[in-house]
Amino acid sequence: MVMRGALGSGLAALVAACLAGPLAAQEADGPDVEFRQVPAVFVPAMAGSGEEVFEEIGIVLLFPLLWPSSTRIDEDVTLSFRGQQTVIKAGTLLPRVMVRKAGETDVWRQPFCVRSRNKARNEGLPILLQQLNDLTKSLRDGQLCLEDSDGDGQLDRALALGYGKKVIDLGEIPAQPYEEKRGALIGEGNSAFLSLATVREDWAELELKILIDDEWVDQFDSLRIGDITLNRKNVFAVGKKSAYSPFAGIEIELLETNRRDNSARFRWRQVSDEVRVYPIPEKRKL
Repeated sequence: MVMRGALGSGLAALVAACLAGPLAAQEADGPDVEFRQVPAVFVPAMAGSGEEVFEEIGIVLLFPLLWPSSTRIDEDVTLSFRGQQTVIKAGTLLPRVMVRKAGETDVWRQPFCVRSRNKARNEGLPILLQQLNDLTKSLRDGQLCLEDSDGDGQLDRALALGYGKKVIDLGEIPAQPYEEKRGALIGEGNSAFLSLATVREDWAELELKILIDDEWVDQFDSLRIGDITLNRKNVFAVGKKSAYSPFAGIEIELLETNRRDNSARFRWRQVSDEVRVYPIPEKRKL
């Protein structure tokens, strides 16, 4: 399995990479800001090793989705905003958000925010549009956030993002210690899958699918990090191994196919300690 230290290093690099490129532009005093939630990610090499027969459309490998940077609060936090009280429950996992002053490149603030999932606004929308609103456009709806305002290792201030172009300061909160988590599981119903899409005489096709909040999202052609591209559809010939990327750090081999029941036997194993962290795309083809 992947070493936690190596995974942490890979995720740290991804958090830094998140700062590159445009952020989502978003009233209150202070400068206009842009911000971006760290993306959900998965690590192919976390699949480990194994050998098994799978039927067509069955799931071959599963990769849980992770937050590259997040924290879990230990105590309830009650916030008052726009005439309403909101309680962020103890145990809630909050992904990190990078905030920059508009037009600048340096990170200004790095709060941890409640996931963007405005269910009331999404009611009645088609499933795919809900998913796009909820995660891939992760900070379109207003976000309530907690931050360590003085770097002393305690969350001590609350703010709101997405209600205009500026940060809205919600004031001090009872301070509580926190720890940054790298590679925390987002939770049940959030995974990437390799499924057996097609079985033929001497070859089979594995398709990468993504499950977000128990709903499938697969409207993309590939995922890319650095010089490595992870294709949505991947063809495997009998007896040939895929030690090359697309699946960096894991070797997948198709051992045999059976056209009578449209099944295929695969073997897979970790072949490298190199950690390739694949972020879920923010835009998907419709």
